[in-house]
Amino acid sequence: MCYQEDFMFMGGRAFLFYFPVIERYLREYRVGSGPGEVGDSYAAIIAAGLMTQFMSPTAPYLAPIYQRVVDLSHHVRGRIAELAADTDEQQNIDSNWQILQAQIIR
Repeated sequence: MCYQEDFMFMGGRAFLFYFPVIERYLREYRVGSGPGEVGDSYAAIIAAGLMTQFMSPTAPYLAPIYQRVVDLSHHVRGRIAELAADTDEQQNIDSNWQILQAQIIR
């Protein structure tokens, strides 16, 4: 997740290309699922990055992944306990993804 800020600030076309990496990561991540795994998926930060992308001037490039982001949002909010062990972080994840949903689902 050392690249999370890169995802946040890259242009729309580049983000469109790299979105499957984010999507796969969040769909496959499980707390403590492997050696050296951290206890946090950074899902809250990823939601903030998605919000930044959808508010940027290049947001129209994201139209092809719009439904995938909506589906991913539902997926993340439905399995928060698998994405973070700490209850405060779970609430942070839910809050950020709820804000993202409100921003893009109109």
